[in-house]
Amino acid sequence: MRFDIQTAATPESCQIKTIACPVLTISAEDDRFGTASRAKHIATSVLDGRAVIFPTGGHALVGHSADALREITSFLQVGAPYIPPVG
Repeated sequence: MRFDIQTAATPESCQIKTIACPVLTISAEDDRFGTASRAKHIATSVLDGRAVIFPTGGHALVGHSADALREITSFLQVGAPYIPPVG
């Protein structure tokens, strides 16, 4: 939660566009920390990003834990192509 509070309304603290792996962001429109807009921004800024935004649920995604778990499981099952380590 501290990370969300510190970063939700601040400019990017890292170079998001340099992330080279698939990224899944999950939030709710009614999250009062404003993480839904940040989640959308991150997902559209990376090469292989996906945002799942629930209309309700707040910061804890109340009522959407099963849906969120399904999204995470699906995301992890698809996986990413093998990328050999650099160096």
